[in-house]
Amino acid sequence: MGPVILSMVISVVAAYLFDYWPPFYSVITVGSVMGPAAVVFVTSIAAILFPKRRREIYEQAPVARYKPLGIPLIVLIGLASALASFSVDAMYLGAPELGYNAPVPVAFTFGILLLGFLLYYVNYAYQKAKGVDITIAFKQLPPD
Repeated sequence: MGPVILSMVISVVAAYLFDYWPPFYSVITVGSVMGPAAVVFVTSIAAILFPKRRREIYEQAPVARYKPLGIPLIVLIGLASALASFSVDAMYLGAPELGYNAPVPVAFTFGILLLGFLLYYVNYAYQKAKGVDITIAFKQLPPD
């Protein structure tokens, strides 16, 4: 089954659940805000850590010249972005009237997150057994 067909099947199932299973409505509604905010949060943490963890790559970037208050600009923007996205997620988690405190939305959201980790490590083991080191993609930009 190709990716287009798989996407269609997933979309049809999601549309059916959205229409005929009320708890799924809150999953979609909350997930459409919490999911992207969580992605922005993780990316913000990466921006904060980037100048220290990958100094050789960071110093080649034009943004490395900007250091207001002696702090790399990317770190300051990462901090502001992390705070904003964390605030959005905290608002949703702390407001039961938004419907996120129900078991189905929580299980669905964190299940998707765990599934992503599981799929990465399954693919890592599969590729490693074939002699392919997929971590090279994270070692340099672009990977050789």
